[in-house]
Amino acid sequence: MAILERLRLIEAPLDKLEAEMVGFTPEQEERVQEHIESTGLPSDNIHRVVYRPARRGEENIIGSFQPYDGTLTIYKPIDKLSPVAQHSTIIHEQAHSSSPLDERNSRLYGSDKEMIAARQHAIAVSRQSIETGKYLNPYQKYLARQLEADQIDQSRFVEETHAILVELRFNNPEHLRQVEMAQIKRASKMGKDGVALMTNSNDAANGKVIGVDRTLTSLIDGLNTKEDIDRHANGLKTSLIQSGRPILPKELPLAA
Repeated sequence: MAILERLRLIEAPLDKLEAEMVGFTPEQEERVQEHIESTGLPSDNIHRVVYRPARRGEENIIGSFQPYDGTLTIYKPIDKLSPVAQHSTIIHEQAHSSSPLDERNSRLYGSDKEMIAARQHAIAVSRQSIETGKYLNPYQKYLARQLEADQIDQSRFVEETHAILVELRFNNPEHLRQVEMAQIKRASKMGKDGVALMTNSNDAANGKVIGVDRTLTSLIDGLNTKEDIDRHANGLKTSLIQSGRPILPKELPLAA
C-alpha cells in the first residue's frame, strides 16, 4: 500500500473501498483500490469498479459512474495517460459518486445544509461559466455547446461542473484560480457580482472555506481549512509524479 504509507495527511481514518473489482490484474486492482481510498472522498456509493475496453460510441470516454447501480467504470484508453491524468479521471468519477444533486447523498456531506451549499455553488458556477464565456476547461466548454443544442439538460451540465471543480481543485488549483479571476472580471464588466470558485488567502486568514473548498471539507473527514486541502491535494499529486508509475500500468504481453 505504497501511496497510503507515504500519505498520512488526513488525520481521520480513510474510507475503505468495499466494492467488487472487475477486469483488473492483481497489481492494477491493488493500485486502483489504494488510490480511490487515498483521495479521502467518500466511496459509500461505489459498489463495483470495472476496467474494460471502450465499446462503439465510447471511444472518447475515459471514465463513468452510474448512480443507479454504483458502477464506476474505467476504460482501457486510460493506460495511455500520464499518472496525473489517470488521477484526474478517478477524482472526477468519485465526485460524480457523491453528487450534491442527489438528495440521498446528504449523509456524505454531513447535513442537508452542506449538500445544498455544494449544489448551489455548482449551479452558480455553471451559470457564471455560461454567462461569461470563461469555462473551467475544454470539457465544460464542450458541454455548454451540447446544452445550447439541447443535447444535454441543465442537471447534466451542473453535475459535470461539480465534478470538474473537484477534479481541478485536486489537480490544478492554479488553473482554477486563473479561471476564477477571468470569470469575476468579466462578470464585473457585466454589472454582476462574481462567484468565487475556491478559498483565497484572505478568506483562509479569516478562517473561512468557500466554493469547492467548502464542498471538500464537507465530504472529506480531517480536512477543515484551505491549508489542509492544499497539503492533501499536493501530496497526492507529488507522490504520483515522484513514483513515476501509473495507477493503471499497461498489461505487458508475456514473452513467447
